[in-house]
Formats: sequence, C-alpha cells, structure tokens
Amino acid sequence: MAVQAGIARAALNDLRISVQNRTRIFTTGTGVPVHREPQVLQLVGEVSAESFAADSVVIGAVLEVEAALVDPGLNDEERYAVCELAANRAQTIVQPLVIGATSKLFDGLGASSTSVICNLDRHWRNARTIATHNPAIYKARIVGDYEINAVQPQRLSVTGEDSNHRAHGA
Repeated sequence: MAVQAGIARAALNDLRISVQNRTRIFTTGTGVPVHREPQVLQLVGEVSAESFAADSVVIGAVLEVEAALVDPGLNDEERYAVCELAANRAQTIVQPLVIGATSKLFDGLGASSTSVICNLDRHWRNARTIATHNPAIYKARIVGDYEINAVQPQRLSVTGEDSNHRAHGA
C-alpha cells in the first residue's frame, strides 16, 4: 500500500510539473493557459486529494497495526485478525484511488501526454500491476465476511497453484 501511495505522489508531482510547463491551450477549453484552466485545476486538485487520501489510509492502517502489536489484551489470533483487517480495508480503498488518480493524468494534459517520451503511463501501469498482484476484491470479501458474519481472516500457508485443481484434470 505504501508503494501505491508513493505512485500517487509521483503521479501528482509529474502532473503538477506538466501542467505548469504546458504552453499549448485546449481549443475546447476556456482559452486560457492550461495552468489557469479551471477544469484542469480541478483535476489537479482531485489527484492531490486522492494522493492525500491514499497516504492517510496507509498511515491509518499502520497506526492500527502498531496498536494491535503492543495490545496486551489481544491473543495471537485476535492480533492477526486486527492487523489483517486493517491492511485489507486499506488495500480495498487505496488501490482504486491510486488507479483512478493515475488515469486522470491524461485528462488534464491531452493526447500528447500519452507519448512514450512523456512516460506518464508508467504511473498507471505500475499501480495496476501492483493491484493485480494483490487483488483488492479478495480483501474486500474478507472484510465483508468479518463485518457481516464475524468470520476471522484465515491464515493461508501457501499461494500458488491449487493441487486439487490439477488432480482433477482441470
């Protein structure tokens, strides 16, 4: 999650620099320089807020985990559940925030921002790749099952191929 939040900060920084340096105007805009274009400024504000939110959620999850680790009233299973649920909740919201923020770069900068030379697509690609390696849909399901059915998060010992799946010829 910290990597995702860092990607959002880097994307915001590149967006800020790109908007400040852009000299062309949009003919469909208001005719003012892009750094004064109200809709572009709004978009930059949204990306800034999304980056701030991602950072805040990550910090909140870290604080919850740190508190659980030193709480003498929790046994090992309860401690694990608190930590896992904090991470899962955070991941469920951070991933879409960062993917959305990195997608907005192109809305504020136009077609030229998709150029390989700009390399702005790396932010979205990195955010999406990380999200794919740890899919938030599973995290949200775990949190939802806990919230509704009080099912504690399960400790899985392995990640990889399902041996039962292979044994049945699938």
